[in-house]
Amino acid sequence: MVTSDWMAELIIVGVIQVVDKLIQIPQTIGLLLLRAVLMIDWILGSNPDVSTFNSLFKKSSFPSSYSLFVPDNSSFETLHPVELSYLETDFGRHDRANLIRRHACNDVLYAKDLIKGGKVSSLEGENIHYRAENGDILVDDANITESDIVARNGNHLKAAR
Repeated sequence: MVTSDWMAELIIVGVIQVVDKLIQIPQTIGLLLLRAVLMIDWILGSNPDVSTFNSLFKKSSFPSSYSLFVPDNSSFETLHPVELSYLETDFGRHDRANLIRRHACNDVLYAKDLIKGGKVSSLEGENIHYRAENGDILVDDANITESDIVARNGNHLKAAR
């Protein structure tokens, strides 16, 4: 028999897809941060390949259910070191929030959903396009290198493929 408390723990509220470059840097600045409901910094913190994004993400807030397209550390090599340092400061908080929100959407999208192709609005307001091409899954031309890292109540589960 399954108790209602145990069933509540099974609700999946987020999915992370790791991509190999930044999704187009946001054009809009000055948007308010969203209230944090789900803490997934442990997931990001346990993956050294995404530590740069995690450093910026820890200073941001998100809704209760969403998908993240997390750029790996090498993705940030396209930014000048001064730009990256700026994003870490209080002065860069709006631009940091927009960059992080550009890599997130309200929809929970698994790899099987992304293969179908389509678009979704980012939390920053721009469209994120996704499609399958030559066996790869591309999100705004960034290749997904790790997929379906499922977040639940601040913990994570590997999704069955």
